[in-house]
Order: sequence, then structure tokens, then C-alpha cells
Amino acid sequence: MCVSILFLPFKLCCAGTPNQTIYTTKKKKRKKKEKENLASYDIALFMFLPRASSDRSIKQPATSPHNEDKIKKKKGKERKKKNQMAMPHSLMVSSSPAALRLHWDVFLSFRGEDTRHGFTKNLYDSLSKQDIRVFLDDSGMTQGDEIAPTLTEAIEDSALSIIILSPNYANSHWCLEELARICELRRLILPVFYQVDPSHVRRQKGPLEQDFMNHMERFGEEKVGKWREAMYKVGGISGFVYDTR
Repeated sequence: MCVSILFLPFKLCCAGTPNQTIYTTKKKKRKKKEKENLASYDIALFMFLPRASSDRSIKQPATSPHNEDKIKKKKGKERKKKNQMAMPHSLMVSSSPAALRLHWDVFLSFRGEDTRHGFTKNLYDSLSKQDIRVFLDDSGMTQGDEIAPTLTEAIEDSALSIIILSPNYANSHWCLEELARICELRRLILPVFYQVDPSHVRRQKGPLEQDFMNHMERFGEEKVGKWREAMYKVGGISGFVYDTR
């Protein structure tokens, strides 16, 4: 009895008060939000670098018409080299000059229940502040087996796609349809591995494995095979890895 009484204050002290527990929980949530804000800002800054470097103009002394063509070609090569240095080599997938005439700079592909009101919203705001034209689906896709025509059009009318691969991304066959269409276009792709391991994405393991097994039963090998191929491709691209857990 005496031993129990002696150790009682120590146990109460270790357990902490309810207010302390609430404060600790709020602090963790605040730190997680700060990390997500910083992550979205990093991506926005990365997106802005190629544009910033290509917009710089260097004053040159007056030259004769004979040398103007040579100087223009030299400037073009220097500008191209700067852009390539600002963007990872893994993103240099094929794209055409027509991309400059597309309606959107970036298409955001994401799983709403994982990141819509957190990471994705912060990323959208950060990119928009840099005058980058971003398509964000606010309505969500909850009906039918095919993605909405407006989304297909937005994908085809975007120069680059940022794919936010989260734990429940593969749970949605609409997201996988988006992913497959993005890969078919062979334009710039920037993956964000949000609380998932890139190796799991490549091999469809971890939290993705069961989702693909479920899809196989419903949609068959042909369609799921196309989704697997897209996952393998995107999982092999060097992107941003964020784990805020």
C-alpha cells in the first residue's frame, strides 16, 4: 500500500494534464501544416526558376546586322542551357513547341481525401502567386467509370502535370485513369511522393498493393495493366518526396 501511494504522484506527473495533451496535439498539427506549406512553396519556387532564368535580358553593345544572327543563336543556346540546369534531367521528357500555346501551365492530379484541403491547396496557392496557370479540379470525380471530359481536356491542354501520389491515390480508379492519360501524352511530369515510398509506386507495393488487387477483380487485366505501366513510369521519375507523418 505504501509503495503504491509513493508512486502515485510520479504516475500522475508522467501522464500529464488534459490541457497538456491538447497543447501537444495542436503543436504537432501546427508543425505538420508548416511542413506542408514549406513543401508547396519549394515546388512553386522550382516551377518558377526556368521561367525566371528565361526572362532575364542582358544588355549587349550595338552590333552590325551581320553579327546579329550569331548573337541571337548564342543567346538561345545559353537560355536553353540555363533552363536545363534549373530543371532535373528526369523531367526532360518529350514536349513540343505547341506547349507554349496551351491553356494551362500545370495540371494537378491528386487524391482529394488525402490532400485537397492541405498540401494540394497550399501548392495551388503558391503556384498561382507565381503567375503560373494551374488547373485544379474542385468538384471531384464520384460518378461513372470514366473521368469527366472537362478533366481530359484540361490534361491535354496542360504543358506539365504535377502528380501528388498519396497513400490512397491508387484507391481511386479515376486518379489512375488521369495518370494513364498523362503518361500517354509524353509531356513534362513532376511526381510528388506524399507519404509514400517511390519504390512502392514503381512496384505497386505497400499501401498500393491491395488497391490494385481490388481493381483487377473489377476492371480486368487489360485496363489495370495500363495503370500499372503508368505507375511504374511515374515512380521512376525523380521528384519531390515529402513525409509529414
